[in-house]
Amino acid sequence: MINFQFALFQKRRYEKLKTHLFVNRQGDFVMAFTLQIRQKKLFGKTVLDIPSLARACGFCYGSNNDFYILQENEQSQGTAVFYNPGRIGRGIFFDGSKAREGYYEISYNIPTTKADIMDFTRLAGEMERRLGKVEMYCVEEERAFSIRELEQGIENFVMFNRKSLNQFCGNKEFRSHIL
Repeated sequence: MINFQFALFQKRRYEKLKTHLFVNRQGDFVMAFTLQIRQKKLFGKTVLDIPSLARACGFCYGSNNDFYILQENEQSQGTAVFYNPGRIGRGIFFDGSKAREGYYEISYNIPTTKADIMDFTRLAGEMERRLGKVEMYCVEEERAFSIRELEQGIENFVMFNRKSLNQFCGNKEFRSHIL
């Protein structure tokens, strides 16, 4: 009986939170925008080099240590965090651990700034340029994107991020987490 009541409480709590957190159109909690990029050619997959990709986009890169402190110019098992040294932001997570299979993931955390979203789009465009024909699929939205759609959707992404931040700040349950 206690487990049932607890489950019911958790369900009600979830329903309450669902209206105040970052929710995509499927009704799921969204804490990031993740783009899976797959190279379409069958043979001779291109392996992207993190340092040259960062330079081409005007970014710096690093990897978090055990204490989540960014170690500049470091990468860990094909992953890194790209960031624009010209402004403060949350950065873009790059996962190239399956590069030999022609598969990459890039993501930004929500909420983020318009500048980070523009940097994300620039990185996706540079990856497409280097890889040739690619397929881009957004995990959270459960749909494919083209680079053109990403570029044209920047303002919509910005509005979603602003709305998410406002909802988070207005949620009484999370006020204690805001400094």
